[in-house]
Amino acid sequence: MMKKYALLFLAFAISVSVAGCTVSQASDKDQYGSYLSELNNGNAEFNSARGMYETAMNAFKGGMYFDAISAMSASHDYYYNAMIRYDQMAVYASGPDQEEYADALKSYAQSCMYAATAYADAYRAYQSGDRFRGDTLMGNAAGYVTQANQYHDKAVELQRMAIV
Repeated sequence: MMKKYALLFLAFAISVSVAGCTVSQASDKDQYGSYLSELNNGNAEFNSARGMYETAMNAFKGGMYFDAISAMSASHDYYYNAMIRYDQMAVYASGPDQEEYADALKSYAQSCMYAATAYADAYRAYQSGDRFRGDTLMGNAAGYVTQANQYHDKAVELQRMAIV
């Protein structure tokens, strides 16, 4: 095991000393692995957020405002975690195309997070009897959803172009 790490360190030291700032192939593989890991972790958080979002919508339709608020708040937290993971993807990106893809995913999760906040606030307004504020916040949430869909389309297009 020590031999493996010694060889990796030696390869890294040689590549840096020969080319100044060149990173070894092993390091490139580790970087891409980290990029994919953040993508997978972000997707897992996003899927959890989406599940809580659906739960909240169903609770709201059923008139269970407290459950809807709780689920939408949890959805917000998962979207936030996904946004952080996608932001970390950019750190490990090997070029501007991968950075753009990571940024599109981050913006998608961020817009979903804002929508979740607006929905939760709307549910609170409805629960307190303030229909006008609730309707206004639902409109705001719809705007964030529209924005999220635009970022989603951008990410899908980048993925389709095999930039990932």
